[in-house]
Amino acid sequence: MTPRVINPAIIALGLILSPFNAGAQSATPMPQVGVLDPGTEGADLALRAYALRDAMRELGWVHGKNVALKLRFANRNPEQLASLAEELVKEKVDVIAAVGTDAALAARRATATIPVVMVGVGDPVRVGLVQNLGRPEGNVTGVSLINIELWGKRLEFLREVLPRLSRLAVLHQDTAGARSSIKELRAVGSRLGLELRTVVFRDREALPDQFAEMRAARAEALAIVPSPVLDEVRGRVAELALKHRLPTLLAFPEYVEAGGLMGYGPSLAGTHRRAAYYVDKLLKGAKPVDLPVEQPTKIELVINLKTARALSITIPRSLLYRADRILE
Repeated sequence: MTPRVINPAIIALGLILSPFNAGAQSATPMPQVGVLDPGTEGADLALRAYALRDAMRELGWVHGKNVALKLRFANRNPEQLASLAEELVKEKVDVIAAVGTDAALAARRATATIPVVMVGVGDPVRVGLVQNLGRPEGNVTGVSLINIELWGKRLEFLREVLPRLSRLAVLHQDTAGARSSIKELRAVGSRLGLELRTVVFRDREALPDQFAEMRAARAEALAIVPSPVLDEVRGRVAELALKHRLPTLLAFPEYVEAGGLMGYGPSLAGTHRRAAYYVDKLLKGAKPVDLPVEQPTKIELVINLKTARALSITIPRSLLYRADRILE
């Protein structure tokens, strides 16, 4: 048999390239963070996905350099969240940041092992995401909004502005978090003698008709139960509320900045930025059980005097004194 002759040049080339090949094979893969968002891509993401991305950059995590962010949007269709969560699990991301209650529930159902950072969940205990805020069991931790329990105080503020208020419309999306808020609103409203009319948000195009229906039902004010989807249309909601002369009671300062009348709650963008702290810790090896669920420490009462004047509403001086911010 003729012996096989190997070209010495090929041997030399192999020796030169082998260190690079070995390094590529042994290099640590870039960590991946999945972001599960019920909203639409490109719709005011400064409040959500981009706020998280920017905060992660400040902590040293730069997308495409030392971390890969995989954004998944349900495009205002909650039914898509389950399949999107499963998709992230199949891609073996290292952490899932889930925006809102429904996304967090979908992520938890999709995996019991990948850490899930809930972002902006109103009451994680009530909806069953965790049992203990101080030491969350399982794979879920993150940032709570303490949104649900603030509705009592919000309605008290609204009653100060509108002492004769008797009929209140409530605009909400049909989500797990919103259902808990509606239950709380009904309980508090009953004590205050308020008649509540709930209106389920359909889509942006249906809003004009829905506002006309609220006015036809003689609603005197409007409370908005927040959700990632309603966050995106808060400016349009404020515009229609002003057109139909409906004072609005809101959960976050960002809704007031968009033209609403009055809000009481934590900063929405600040909450999403804070979620980056959890992602950072988890990527560095921390376990969810060792990261207590955080609740906002700064709750703001924000009043929009420009909107009040447009509605011919006089804000009591006593309430103005208590406001953290007054928008002129």
